[in-house]
Amino acid sequence: MIPLYSKRNQVYAAVYQGRAAVEKHFADAGDWARENGLYMALEGMLPLPEVLHSEPGLIVTAYCPQPTLMAVLEKQERDGFSHRPWRALAEWIRRCHDLCGSLPEDGNLRNFLWDPAGGTVIGLDLESFGPLTPDACGAGIAAALLSYSPTGTAVKKRAAGVLAAQLQIPDRAIQEEGKRLLERRRGASSRPFSAVVLMGGRSRRMGKDKAGSILLGQTFLQRQVDKLKALGIEDIMISGPGGSSIPDVRELEDELP
Repeated sequence: MIPLYSKRNQVYAAVYQGRAAVEKHFADAGDWARENGLYMALEGMLPLPEVLHSEPGLIVTAYCPQPTLMAVLEKQERDGFSHRPWRALAEWIRRCHDLCGSLPEDGNLRNFLWDPAGGTVIGLDLESFGPLTPDACGAGIAAALLSYSPTGTAVKKRAAGVLAAQLQIPDRAIQEEGKRLLERRRGASSRPFSAVVLMGGRSRRMGKDKAGSILLGQTFLQRQVDKLKALGIEDIMISGPGGSSIPDVRELEDELP
């Protein structure tokens, strides 16, 4: 089985009875009970992955091939804005709240998939649900959306604006959630530590300088440094030539070329 990212549990890409699936093994029995209960309560009433199997400590859901809203956002940055996914997300939030009174407390766009054929959003990872109102949930998602690197682009502002209009979110609520998000990120890295960006290779496979290549108006190197700064890391080093072009970092010379 192939491990997938999860903060709290062990999640794997797998095959279940001949179908592509996702296995989620829970570290806490209470987390399993809450998530399993939500799947049972929302089954057939809200777009969610199909539950193929459930037993204490384990939920197996069908794999959904649709892109995450994070991938959708990145695509819109390249190809142009569309309001459809963001209106569908607002509708999913309203519908979910009406059905169970709980909503995701984590504003991560990777916890939602976009089905362009059906024009619907599919929710993932029900473990982080809590008793939020639609506007409070939407404010957290909008704040997280605006914080992704590069921050505050026109596309991100328009996406956040659609959520704000559909869920009647005051601008102040999004700003306050943005401050709380920054504080949480700073708290997560409250123990001082350093980060090193490795760029000592010759980019032979890519055929050109990888660090200096441009994506959405920024070099690969600058994007990596900005991500580290967004996590609250202040001591950033560049291992390899080229770090002198980035402010507020230290350049390390490789002992071996």
